[in-house]
Amino acid sequence: MHYPLRLFVALLASLILLTPLALRGTAHAQSDQRCFAETNLCISGRLRQFYEQNGDVPVFGLPISPQGPYTADNGQVVQAQWFEHQRLELHPENAPPYDVELGRLGVDRLAQEGIDWFMFPPFDGGPSCGRMRIALDHNDVSGSFGNGGSIDGTVSGNTLSGTWSYNGGNGSFSATLAPDGQSFVGT
Repeated sequence: MHYPLRLFVALLASLILLTPLALRGTAHAQSDQRCFAETNLCISGRLRQFYEQNGDVPVFGLPISPQGPYTADNGQVVQAQWFEHQRLELHPENAPPYDVELGRLGVDRLAQEGIDWFMFPPFDGGPSCGRMRIALDHNDVSGSFGNGGSIDGTVSGNTLSGTWSYNGGNGSFSATLAPDGQSFVGT
């Protein structure tokens, strides 16, 4: 066999043997992505983990931008991705679960309008985020706070969720039992 023909056969054999390995590596790299047909955008890596572990589409909405650089409040350039309801920022200098932070969209919007949010007067009333008197009956919770506020909810595992009312307003809340086992942390 002539030298050029041997070289061609050797290269062809190498290509045939190495192609499945190359494709396997490509498939593995893409398996971390989750793509959405509605927007033709994907999420991946730590932002995908956070997104799926903390509410997925019902909480954050669909992605509306690819992941890319964003200048955070402190001037640091971080990787971020915008969703219909939120911006997720990747802060690798923080240990999980604090390495993904939610964007401060309200502050961003006020800045677009030329409003400094520090100029608003301090909150001087309404439902107190302080102490609350609650009664627990099996998994049902009822209680009162502030001057006439009330809550009704249920406890499931270490999560308290329900509704509140105060001064003609009402809404829902969810809170998680704090590490001290004596208080709840939530919104």
